[in-house]
Amino acid sequence: MLFKGNGKKIDDGILPREFYSAAKTAGLKYLRFRDFRHTFAERLTQAADDLDIVQKLGRWKNISAVRRYVPHFRERVRPGVKVLERISKKLAQI
Repeated sequence: MLFKGNGKKIDDGILPREFYSAAKTAGLKYLRFRDFRHTFAERLTQAADDLDIVQKLGRWKNISAVRRYVPHFRERVRPGVKVLERISKKLAQI
């Protein structure tokens, strides 16, 4: 919920309405308001690397909702791949 400087509520629908009006004027047919939420989660996760923070700032109800917005970057999964490589080498020696 947003508030004006004088403490009065701002209609929740005003931001999406203004966004779609501006997108139409700019000729952006395929840009959705929700795309910004995805970008927010993706960039914050890259910088903060803490899904709890992303969840709180994005106001998601649970962490699984946040996870669907977060892509799997090579840099993020590389440590797991290295662990699997070490395990497979040890198993190969047996």
